[in-house]
Amino acid sequence: MTMAYDRVQARVADLLQHYAGKLRLPSHVVAHAGAIARPAWDAFPPGSKLRGLEVFAEVITFHAMKVAGLPLDQAAFRAASVVSGVPMNRRRWLLEYQRYLPPALRVARREPPVEAWFGRMPPGPLVDAARAISAAGGRQLASMRPRTRAAACIVAARKQLGHDPLDGPGASETLEAAGIGLATAYNAAVKAGLVAPPSRTPGHANAATIA
Repeated sequence: MTMAYDRVQARVADLLQHYAGKLRLPSHVVAHAGAIARPAWDAFPPGSKLRGLEVFAEVITFHAMKVAGLPLDQAAFRAASVVSGVPMNRRRWLLEYQRYLPPALRVARREPPVEAWFGRMPPGPLVDAARAISAAGGRQLASMRPRTRAAACIVAARKQLGHDPLDGPGASETLEAAGIGLATAYNAAVKAGLVAPPSRTPGHANAATIA
């Protein structure tokens, strides 16, 4: 396995530099991606999609960003990806790879609290209303990760202020400032019972997304 990685190491390094430039990743994130490349390669099943060089480089970049606690801008990540033409909700390898990682690579991290996510968003009535919804709580909201909770509350706040949660400006721009996709936020709000499932089928929000 080690020799197999040696044969692809230079190409992997080039791909990591590509992501570093396109996503403007901090140097410590790039260094971590490089450090985990060999053990990750050895852990992934031979002949699997995870050993395809383009997918492999994307996976270890994604994992290094997660470990560092960087918010994921899905549009920017997809634009930077060398795996072209695949929507984020079809990049199943970004979920599947985790089952193969050895415990030593599953670096625990603390996600910022919900207020930190609101703090990344442009201040205004929408965020104020979302804070109030979050503070009111509820069983479903309490069980959510802070990032997901903040996202769901933004969608619910838009509805509370008399706007369609999916149409028109406001929600997307607010969420994007925190690196959160509208589809992710909308799905979370539906799951929490803050908004009703759509009677129509909005193509950008009816599919599970990777958060």
